[in-house]
This record gives sequence, structure tokens and C-alpha cells, in this order.
Amino acid sequence: MAQTTWSKVILIGDSITQGAFFVENGCWGTLLAHNLQRVSDVVDRGFSGYTTRSIRAILPDILTKDDYEKAACFVILLGSNDCVDNRSFQHVPIEPFKDNLNWIINYIKGQGVSSDKIILMTPPVYNNDAFAKAQGYPPNMAVRHPEGYANVSKQVAEENQVTSLDLYSITKNHPDWQSLLVDGLHLNNAGAKVVFDSLWPLVYNRIVAFHGSFTQKFPPYDVIEKSLNEDWKN
Repeated sequence: MAQTTWSKVILIGDSITQGAFFVENGCWGTLLAHNLQRVSDVVDRGFSGYTTRSIRAILPDILTKDDYEKAACFVILLGSNDCVDNRSFQHVPIEPFKDNLNWIINYIKGQGVSSDKIILMTPPVYNNDAFAKAQGYPPNMAVRHPEGYANVSKQVAEENQVTSLDLYSITKNHPDWQSLLVDGLHLNNAGAKVVFDSLWPLVYNRIVAFHGSFTQKFPPYDVIEKSLNEDWKN
């Protein structure tokens, strides 16, 4: 058989991406991988607690030339840690956040990835009361403000001519948005399904653009088994 090209869908982000394959909560990556069986590989490069600052620092070391060459789609989800206020060491002010996103996108483009393959997702909604409860009500806990960072993310996407997916608005406008989060910050399975449903059409279109169609690789089992089984008479 001729050598088969397996494209890649590459996810870059923080804990919401690192946990994208967690079966009990936040499994939007699992849903992608399920739909892409025998079509494309999902590569998860999520790093819990990371900001655009730290992703920028490690990006040159987390993917290979092969990853970039076979990428049908890049999905970037950052900002939920950057947006914490300046009582936390994770805080990244708006302007450096914007600069970091620009750098990340331009670095990916510099590896030969075209703009139309890149999807920049905004951070989703955040529930501070629920997160404080989940953390045991620590004193002087820093608060996250994702809305402004979501707006900047959309602006960066527009300026770089990449696709924006406004998870903040999608989750905030959900009739029961608080039910989408396991702890006020991270997605539960209901939240993961909302993300997947919004993301999937964008990924699907990029798979079709890469391969020319959306087709599972190799024949169905009955076709290949019958063709290889010399003793099969029917």
C-alpha cells in the first residue's frame, strides 16, 4: 500500500488544554480525537498553569518539523491564567499578553503554517465564587478577569488574519453558564461539549482543505480481511 499521510490537529494552551483528554472533565480534545479516528491525529500541547509568557518561552521546543509540516489545524487557547490580577505571579498585563499572542502566531507562521490553519480561541467564562470555594477560600485570592483578555484575543486574531473563536461569549451567553465549569475555572464535560460543538466545524473544514475530503484511511475491515484471506471462498 502507498504510504499514508496522517495530518495533525495541534492544540496549544494551559490546563484547559492539558485536561482536554481527561475523561471525567473537560474532554473536548477526546471528542475531537473520536471524530478524527483514522483521519487525523490530535496532538495536545497543553501546560497547566502556563500563560502566554511561558508558552512563548517553550514553543520552539515543544513541536517538531514534522508537526508543522503535517498540521491541518492549530488551535490556540490561552488567557485564563494571564488574566489573573497582579496579586499573582502569573499575571500578564494586557499589552504583553497581546504581544505574546502575536509572537506565538507569527512563530507558527514562520514554520510554514498558513494563517487559514490557525484558530485562536478566547478564554472561556470564569466564576470567581466557585473557584474560591474549590480552592478553600484562600485569603487575598487573586481574581481573574477574562473578558478584556478575550477582547484582545479577538483583536489579535483579526490583525493576524486567523480565525477567532469567541469562547468567552459562547460560554457566558449559555443559559446555564455556571453549569459548564467543574470548579469555576476548568471545563466539565458539559462545558467541553459546548467547546467541541463550536470548534468542530472549523476543524472539519481544515481537515477537508488539507486532504481534499473527510475520509477514513484504509478500507473497512470486511473489505481488507476478505482481500487478504486466501481461504475465503465467498
